[in-house]
Order: sequence, then C-alpha cells, then structure tokens
Amino acid sequence: MGPPVDDAEAPRPHVVEDCRGVLQLLSDGTTVRSATPPPHTVEDRDDGRVEWRDAVYDAGRGLGVRMYRPRLVEEKERRLPVLAYFHGGGFCIGSYTWPGFHAGCLRFADELPAIVLSFDYRLAPEHRIPAAHEDAATALLWLRDRLVAPSDGSDDDGVHAWLADSGADPGRLFVSGDSAGGNMTHHMAKRFRTAGLNPVRISGYVMLVPAFDSKTPTQSELVTTGTAYLSRAIAERYSRLALPVGANKDHPMSSSR
Repeated sequence: MGPPVDDAEAPRPHVVEDCRGVLQLLSDGTTVRSATPPPHTVEDRDDGRVEWRDAVYDAGRGLGVRMYRPRLVEEKERRLPVLAYFHGGGFCIGSYTWPGFHAGCLRFADELPAIVLSFDYRLAPEHRIPAAHEDAATALLWLRDRLVAPSDGSDDDGVHAWLADSGADPGRLFVSGDSAGGNMTHHMAKRFRTAGLNPVRISGYVMLVPAFDSKTPTQSELVTTGTAYLSRAIAERYSRLALPVGANKDHPMSSSR
C-alpha cells in the first residue's frame, strides 16, 4: 500500500464535453454553465411595438415563460392567435432570455400579429430526455388553464387577465419551436393532436428545422464539413448529452416516429 496521495497532487477535473462554451461537462461528472449566451449578431427589435413580461409556469422546477403582445392592434384583429414557442439548443443549451430567441419572438408578435409565449424547459445533461418533453406538456396544460377563465374566479399570477386583455383567442392556439423545440413540437402533436387541450383548440403545429436523429446518418450529415456551425461532431455531442444514458439515436423521443 503506497503513501497517501496529497490532494494537491490529484488531477484536477478537466473538460470532456463543450457546447459552444455555454455548457461544459467535466471529467468528474459535474457541469458548468455560463450565464452568457454564445456571441451572435442579433438585430435589436425591442423598439416598443411589442410589450412583454415574464411569468413562472412551473414553480417547483423554476421554469419560466416570456409572454409577448403587440401594442397596436387594429380592431378587426382584436382577437389574436396564440403561439406557444419552444427554443432550440440541442436539448442542452438555450433560454427564452437569449437575444436571438427574444428577437424572434418580438418579430412573431409584431408581424403575425399574435400573442407569443416562449417557454424554458429543463436541459441536459442534468435533465436528459424526456424531461424537456414533459416540461413542454406541462407548459401547454398551464397555458390552457390560463386561456380560459378560472372556475373559482382566481388568477393569482395575473396571467389569465393579461392574456384576456391582450385579445388571446383560445380557439386559435399554435405550437411551434426550432431545432430541439421543433422535435418537442412534433411530440406534442402526437400527444395532444388538436383536441387534447379542450376547451382550448390547437389549430396547428409548426416545426422549424426540427431536430430528429437516427443511427443511420443522412447524406447531408456525411458531407457536412467539420467547420459548419452545426457539424456532425457537434450534433453527436448534443445526442450524447441529451439522450438517456445507454440509449442510442434511434430512441423514440429522438426520432420522428
């Protein structure tokens, strides 16, 4: 039996997985997250044409939502469709607070026009799939309960009153998301279809570059260069961190089946 190892000589944890500098997985299994999103040039569209506020939809998990409504709406458009939106980020990174997602939702609210709700959800690898999908379902059920008048007349968080004052139409709810959020949108369509949030009606699901995967690579994966913004190596990294331990890319929640 050798002499005891001095803690000072023990190897320090090192980075084994890095997601754009925002998320790092260390060799001891811990994760480090940056509060600063990756640097991207984003047009500042927060010019006052759209009002927004934050709320919490799952207090137990600390999950929030940012809600948007256009300031000036013609009387003929006073009843506005509602768009529930889930951001992208490979199930590992991202937030509704990031400038790109915020700018996109400002634009949706202004140009559609629509009431937009941009939801956060639990991220991997701390919370692997299907945690994000479970949160998406919770978000939609929370939204359903606030688009209709509470049966007991209560509105503790003021969201129902805010939505009603905004002209939100419970008969025109659309669910959308990009990348990982597009994958979640697909699985919400499988779960709720059009009538699953009765009395709120889902009018459609809009998937933007949805993230689907399989063990068999596509031709575009095979020819994508290593310098691409979303290279095959980066996509593989997201899959390793997001999927349940031991699962492969044919996992049901990873695919479009």
